Amino acid sequence: AWGLTLPAAGLVGAGAEFLTKQGPWGIAVTAVILVGGSFAIWLASRRQPVDHTNVNDTADDEPQGVVTTAMAAVQPPPVGGPASDLSTTIPAPASAPDDPARPPAKV
Repeated sequence: AWGLTLPAAGLVGAGAEFLTKQGPWGIAVTAVILVGGSFAIWLASRRQPVDHTNVNDTADDEPQGVVTTAMAAVQPPPVGGPASDLSTTIPAPASAPDDPARPPAKV
């Protein structure tokens, strides 16, 4: 989604900047487009408003998807105690060769 959203936002911003550079009429056109676009988004948001009566409603009329069906079919593994028969050996790091400290640099 971001691969489409960010370039589209850049194009809209470039178009608005181009219009505003045309002078006072370009600024007015940009303002009208901004107000008109905001009003269109607001109208679209009013189609199915969300308020305190339906904020937690679930969409029961939608069929289950493939992932939801697969998740419902999977059973979790049985719960048991910790495995006591596991053991491991962590090898010690290789020792560094004996390298005496270097004398400080002379300035």
